[in-house]
Amino acid sequence: MTVSGKSVLDAIATSLLDASRYNSDDKTSPVAVLWPDPERLWEPLVAKLGGILKTATLGDFDQSKSAGPAIWIRSLLANFDQSSSDTPLVVYLPGVSRGDLRAVESSSAALRPLAELQFRSVWWLQSNQSPWTPGAFLRSPDGLKLDVARNDETTKNLALVLSELSDSAVEDLRNVGRLDASFFSSLLVADETKALLTWLNEPDATKMALSGNEWAAFVSRSKSTFGVDPDAVGALTIAAKLGQRQGPWKKAWDRFAEAPHSYPKIPDQLRRAKPSDQLFSDLPDSWPQDNEEAEREVEAALVATSGGTPAEARSRVLALEQEHAGRRLTVWSVLGTAPLAGALEHLSIVAHKAHSLPTADSPAGFASWYAEEGWQVDGAAVAALASVTDQYSRGAVGDALRAIYLPWLDDVARSFQKVVTQHGQLADVGLDLEKGDCVVFVDGLRYDVAESVRRALAERGANAEIRTRFAAFPSMTSSGKPAVAPLGQKLAGGNELAPSAGERPVDAGVLRSLLGQAAVQVLQRDELGDPKGYGWTETGDLDATGHKLELKLVDRIPQEVADIASRVRQLLDGGWARVQIVTDHGWLLMPGQLPKMELPQHLTIVRKSRCARLADGAGAVDQPTFPWTWDSDVRIAIPHGIAAFQAGCIYEHGGVSPQESITPHIIVSGTTAQSHARIEGIKWVGLRCRIDYVDAPIGAVLDVRKEPGNSSSSVTTAKVISGSGEDRLLVPDDSKEGEMVFVVLLSEQGEIMAQVSTRVGE
Repeated sequence: MTVSGKSVLDAIATSLLDASRYNSDDKTSPVAVLWPDPERLWEPLVAKLGGILKTATLGDFDQSKSAGPAIWIRSLLANFDQSSSDTPLVVYLPGVSRGDLRAVESSSAALRPLAELQFRSVWWLQSNQSPWTPGAFLRSPDGLKLDVARNDETTKNLALVLSELSDSAVEDLRNVGRLDASFFSSLLVADETKALLTWLNEPDATKMALSGNEWAAFVSRSKSTFGVDPDAVGALTIAAKLGQRQGPWKKAWDRFAEAPHSYPKIPDQLRRAKPSDQLFSDLPDSWPQDNEEAEREVEAALVATSGGTPAEARSRVLALEQEHAGRRLTVWSVLGTAPLAGALEHLSIVAHKAHSLPTADSPAGFASWYAEEGWQVDGAAVAALASVTDQYSRGAVGDALRAIYLPWLDDVARSFQKVVTQHGQLADVGLDLEKGDCVVFVDGLRYDVAESVRRALAERGANAEIRTRFAAFPSMTSSGKPAVAPLGQKLAGGNELAPSAGERPVDAGVLRSLLGQAAVQVLQRDELGDPKGYGWTETGDLDATGHKLELKLVDRIPQEVADIASRVRQLLDGGWARVQIVTDHGWLLMPGQLPKMELPQHLTIVRKSRCARLADGAGAVDQPTFPWTWDSDVRIAIPHGIAAFQAGCIYEHGGVSPQESITPHIIVSGTTAQSHARIEGIKWVGLRCRIDYVDAPIGAVLDVRKEPGNSSSSVTTAKVISGSGEDRLLVPDDSKEGEMVFVVLLSEQGEIMAQVSTRVGE
């Protein structure tokens, strides 16, 4: 009769109890169930069965394990009151067969006290009177009647996993079908691919961390799944197979590529394992040295762009992008070792957009063009520089930008200067406020950075609209900051480049005083003030950072953006109805340096890199001149295009160009528009999350984040979607499995339209 039971352990306990059944009409109750185990195969389960049955084990005395010598077991039985117990005592006899007790004369002295016990007890045996073995119990019609393979490897692996197997439900095992060596080893090594990658990452440490059974199971699973014995073939052979990706190794490579940061030492294994006959590999993204060679080729090609025309340089960059774009999808890009492949994505945008110039014929037309598309070229140039961090790679990107971006930038600036000359220099002076408005002044907030601020605000649940303003001329803080302040007093010209209020130059202290006179609260960086009135506060260090760090400004922009957005969110949460973000000027950023133009010092009262106040009676100069915003009788000279009056300028402002003069004015309110978009459901398959969504607007984005409003907390690569449907997002770092995250549905502007909390992989 097949034994039933919820788990294998339950079934074994039931079978042991069934052995003690007797007919009370013609037999006396057995004093014990004797459990012979000559090969000690059942030892892993004895302690677990002790939690279900009353057991005693023959061996050295250990009361905590209910174990002791034969005389102790005799004493235990003498005191065992069967009348008060529904179950007999099960006596486990490791290393003992039934024959050992039956041959009393030849039995060892240690066993003799139990010899007579066999006549008052029952044995737990198969129907053929052989001791039960785990394999026999699983297969036998008198046991569990499961389909268990009959080979040495299966028997070996069953012994390794017996304790784990005992917790399995019998019906689940029956539903599996054939139980073989691979199945049993999977109970100890549930994810053989991850186990193999973990071992390849640190072979010695992994082996030391595994118990004997776990290591044996790992070896068995490696043999059955990948056809290799890690002990026998070694790490380099396995690394070579991983890189070649044949058969089951393709799955192993995909797992590595999904979470390469979890296996930081595998790249070095791959480097050493590349087969010598694969000099020109069909799988160049398998071997780190191939990726490094490709990076060197790109670096050399970018440096070489400086030797041709802008058109030739643009063509070369676009060709490089076509050749190397695929490397952004490789494991080396994820690991950050293909930065130039990443930079090419942004350089190609510059190359594509810089082949044409704006056709605007008015300042307003230029403002529209720059707000719609011109800023994207500047943003791509910054992103290209930010993609690389080492000196030589950034230098190569800089060479390419000088070849394709500098000529375009100079031509655009000259065209803009011509239009402004024809129409007259424009500047938006003053700022209208309503009750509940707080102004946030950011020094040097260029339009492309403002777009990043807008997205960051949307992620924080704020609705931001960007408008354009013309900066005061020259585009310096001294002239530009007073122009965006909500002052009640009209300003006049001054001695250098700062306007005056009465007889006082408008410096920081005077500006605060003027704001106070206009009933505008001046808030320190962490103050909230009274949100029922008017406010002014300052945040951000973009301009100071640009002057100090020059090209390294690109590395600081993300943090600057986050700081600005956080301050605005703080003000909105503090009760302000609306926040207006304003700035004094934009800037130019050019690797190497801006071109230099001459302007004699004696013709000027004050000369900066991108502007100079001409002395009275200076006469005609070779550079464009414009009237000062604060005194139209004062002439300000600027260099043609993007040139500078001083040598070595990398980050500068003060002149007339869309980048410096067309500034963002961001109007921010605290709530976003209602949306019907929603997340219908999510389901994890491993580390891939399937997301069902409904009514997503065009440009909507799906993401998985630790913090729903913080894009930097994303644990995946976001996807653009629209309409209703489903999509899948991969969490590449398997160390995140089990962590709480949020699936978020964002609008094109970055507002959160829906979010669902979940745990990775569950």
